[in-house]
Amino acid sequence: MAAAENIRREHPFAFSLGPHEPLITGVIDVLALEPDGGMVVLDYKSDRIGPEVDLQGLVEREYGVQRLLYALAVLREGAPSVEIVHWFLERAEDWVSVRYAANQREALAQSLLTRVSQARAGGFAVAQLPHRGLCLTCPGRASLCSWGEEQTMREPPARGGPSLEGL
Repeated sequence: MAAAENIRREHPFAFSLGPHEPLITGVIDVLALEPDGGMVVLDYKSDRIGPEVDLQGLVEREYGVQRLLYALAVLREGAPSVEIVHWFLERAEDWVSVRYAANQREALAQSLLTRVSQARAGGFAVAQLPHRGLCLTCPGRASLCSWGEEQTMREPPARGGPSLEGL
């Protein structure tokens, strides 16, 4: 970040993977232009994590799709490369990063299309344990969900409490 020539905070993006695919939108925490023209995406993570947590595994498991979205958004804007950095505030000395080149764009798009297809095939089940962290940004929460606002806006279950697996 110190060598960045331009830094944008809360940088919005939008793109589609094809004519019959949904519009994908989001906001990048920090987008920085490197001296060589490449870009760096800095994604702040506020997960509660201890020193024993494997950050690489956590990012692969929990943020793999987000990583694809950010990489595609930046590469589609014409960047020759992008480095996606997940920085955990509770372990500021550690971060997880991966770099993609422009020539990987189509492979990344295909990977994301595969994930979208898998999500479509699996359907959309109502969460067994709804909570604000899961439901806040759901577009169907107010009108399509069978749960009421009292359930969808409650605090998330404590770690070690009921399992959120499969939600």
